[in-house]
Amino acid sequence: MPHNPVTGDRADRALPPLSPRVEVALLARALFRQGYNDFNTGHMTYRQRDDTFLVLDSGVGWNEQRPSDVVSVDADGNRLEGAGEVTPAIILHLEYHKLHEDCIWTVHQHPEYATIWAAAGRIPSVYSQRGASLLEDIGLYEEYEGGVDEWPAANAAARAIGEKKAVLLRNHGVFVAGSDVAQVFSRCVALENRCRVAWRVEALGGGMEMPEPAQRSLLAVNRDRFGFRSPGLWEWAVRQELREDPTLEAEVSGPSPSAPSSSRT
Repeated sequence: MPHNPVTGDRADRALPPLSPRVEVALLARALFRQGYNDFNTGHMTYRQRDDTFLVLDSGVGWNEQRPSDVVSVDADGNRLEGAGEVTPAIILHLEYHKLHEDCIWTVHQHPEYATIWAAAGRIPSVYSQRGASLLEDIGLYEEYEGGVDEWPAANAAARAIGEKKAVLLRNHGVFVAGSDVAQVFSRCVALENRCRVAWRVEALGGGMEMPEPAQRSLLAVNRDRFGFRSPGLWEWAVRQELREDPTLEAEVSGPSPSAPSSSRT
């Protein structure tokens, strides 16, 4: 059996080809299990080769999204395909994509522990290995003044987020970006992990933060060897979702001809 000694990948664990809509639905379901579970209030975008975007049906909870629920919109948020609801707040994502043309995925939600730190206006310290993977990518957007369902506000927020890839939105939630589904999933998981571990450590009265040289060593491995993707994490999540809901298998189709690639890390 072919085996990769670095990542642990085995041929019998390889995923079937996933269409873009399947990836969107599976990402929503997998993130719901990882704490991105504030009902249907979050949103995400997946940029396609023709600069259209796949988005979630905002009328459906993340844990019940199906590929058939996913909606296609253009760069201005106009519906192209699909009958689901499209939240007006999707324009924050679209504005971010306009400023970062090589960004492929964006995710916004209100995971419990990250939202606590966002409300406190603090970036949590690093107490775990997974949390160290965000050493240079984590940020705090402090200028949140309410909804971003108007273009000027969305543009201002997207510009303020800047180049960070895992951002706490003050009194709101999180915004995470990535170049592919495995990378954005890894960042989302790492962000909530960092926030959860730090909250629990501080609830105990404090702890010993990971020394900076160790943080930078872990960051180098995550960046240089794995491209900011936790090895096997996305594949594990997909297998779990397919086991939990076998009816999804019928909607898993061929390769994604319209899914773009990006060199962004």
